[in-house]
Amino acid sequence: MRTSELERAIPQISQKMLVQQLRELEAANIVTRKVYQQVPPRVEYGLSDYGRSLSVVLHELCVWVRIILIAAELRVKRLPCYIGTIYRQ
Repeated sequence: MRTSELERAIPQISQKMLVQQLRELEAANIVTRKVYQQVPPRVEYGLSDYGRSLSVVLHELCVWVRIILIAAELRVKRLPCYIGTIYRQ
């Protein structure tokens, strides 16, 4: 994905912050950066294998957050230990 595409996909982020985050993600081997030697220069970013492996963990984290938010909305004091399995189907 090109930087301009990312800027359009995340309109509330400044270019400076986007570049900073992309550099950090690249340093952590979460994204890859490919530079094309052309005029004007073109740079594309993509998920590395490691970055793709994180998607499973992030999905589970999102499921957990949804459960917590629903429980808070319903004012549930304790969650049954099996509740996470409901959302995996």
